[in-house]
Amino acid sequence: MDYIDKYKKALRNEFASDEDKKTQKEFIELARKDIDWGKKNNLIRRMTFEDYMESKSKQRYTEITPEMRKVIVSELDIPAYIIAQYYDIHPSTISNVRSKEKLKEKMRREGQTV
Repeated sequence: MDYIDKYKKALRNEFASDEDKKTQKEFIELARKDIDWGKKNNLIRRMTFEDYMESKSKQRYTEITPEMRKVIVSELDIPAYIIAQYYDIHPSTISNVRSKEKLKEKMRREGQTV
């Protein structure tokens, strides 16, 4: 269980126990440490604390359904950030799906199997 899960549990308990109070103090230190590490490694530029918390609470894996894939690779050329907001997925996922689809199409045209 990471520090965010511990904090959520302590929050539900309204920080009643000594362990919950300790978790509350540790949470701020560990979150700031993670944010500083991300900034140092150029992974975070202008991320607010709320954005960071939201990114940690989102599920790590999103299954791309056939319907989603059809919209992502459609000829309409919908911007990635709009699709990302609509399906609640990361824009890089859309870029990855599009680039893989282009590669598959290129290989089909060259007569190779994927």
